[in-house]
Order: sequence, then structure tokens, then C-alpha cells
Amino acid sequence: RKGDQALVEKLNQGFEKLDEDGRYAEISEKWFGTAWEIPDK
Repeated sequence: RKGDQALVEKLNQGFEKLDEDGRYAEISEKWFGTAWEIPDK
């Protein structure tokens, strides 16, 4: 939802957890053919 900062923060926390345990790269490899990384802030 546009302007819902609490939702944005919750989603970002979820992405960070996926990135920490390697599942983010695994999922992106499966669906997009390449292991993406979340850029540092």
C-alpha cells in the first residue's frame, strides 16, 4: 500500500532474512536463471 511504511519495513525484514540464509539467491536462480543479491544500503 502506498505510504504504508510499516508494511515496507516488514517486507524488507523478510527479504533480509531470505538473503541471510541464502534462500533469496536460491529463489531468484530458480525463477530468473541468475542468483540476485540485495544491494547494501
